[in-house]
Amino acid sequence: MKRLDGFIDFNSLLGANLEALIKNGIVQDITSGFKLTRYIIKIGDKKYFFKECSYKEAITELIVNEMLDYARIRNIKYDLACIDGCYGVISKDFKKEGYHYYDGDEILEEYRQGLRKQMSETEDKEFRKVLEEEYESMYYTSNNLLEVIWNALDYHFRDFENKDSLVSRTMRQLCITHMKDMLILNQDRNKFNWVIEESEKEANLVPDFDHGETFKDKHWSALHINPLGKKYMIDNSYKELEKFIKWSDKSTYKVLEYLKSKLGMNNLDIAIKKVEEKIGVPIHEDTKEEIRESFQKHQIKLEEILEKDNER
Repeated sequence: MKRLDGFIDFNSLLGANLEALIKNGIVQDITSGFKLTRYIIKIGDKKYFFKECSYKEAITELIVNEMLDYARIRNIKYDLACIDGCYGVISKDFKKEGYHYYDGDEILEEYRQGLRKQMSETEDKEFRKVLEEEYESMYYTSNNLLEVIWNALDYHFRDFENKDSLVSRTMRQLCITHMKDMLILNQDRNKFNWVIEESEKEANLVPDFDHGETFKDKHWSALHINPLGKKYMIDNSYKELEKFIKWSDKSTYKVLEYLKSKLGMNNLDIAIKKVEEKIGVPIHEDTKEEIRESFQKHQIKLEEILEKDNER
């Protein structure tokens, strides 16, 4: 497989330029609505997604893949790819036949509409007031809050016989995702970046995906807990982590400790080496150093927070 600076050359792999690939139905341009180029690529009976991104974001996706594998967290696998001079990453379609898929935005919108329906139907003034407060809270701040998501999942699974277990399991999966994102400084777990895979009787989160906005210095998370009340959202990942520790139960905290032991500097260095082996060339030195420096500072801050919690 031919690579250019580590990127799979899809023109060479598929034997045609982009115009011909689109004409023959092998490539579909789905860029509309996005800032950067996106394609669906069909190879045999398999479907792949290509998204344009910066070199650092592309490399970050691959590094996080390796780190999450080490921590035994399911994740969508990425590889570097280029088509007609457009560089980015490619991943295999995670959707399977016989399942329905709902992203966080759809789950939350369904709940919002459900609240409106309940408000219009109830004659209980006190209950209506509770519903109105919940409904309004979804507009004051990001509604991508674990507490709101819990209620939204409870509504989404309302017709399932095993509703309580589905809600509990999905929330636990989301909490683990949230902890992992805070530990590696992933800033992009927005409501489109968590998806439920659902059959007639079962449901799970799909494997984690979209980690290009990781190892950044902004210390911001797009999925939140809401310990300060629904009108006040934390926008600092370190404060978020401190609040999450107080908010979590013992079993959740044990998972946090496990993830911390698996997602540290040593794991990052091992992951970088594995990525370089995979793509066949060294990662650009400035990118590698920027990631390492940012993550090293992050590790120091994490230790301070966890040590402070142990003292309590």
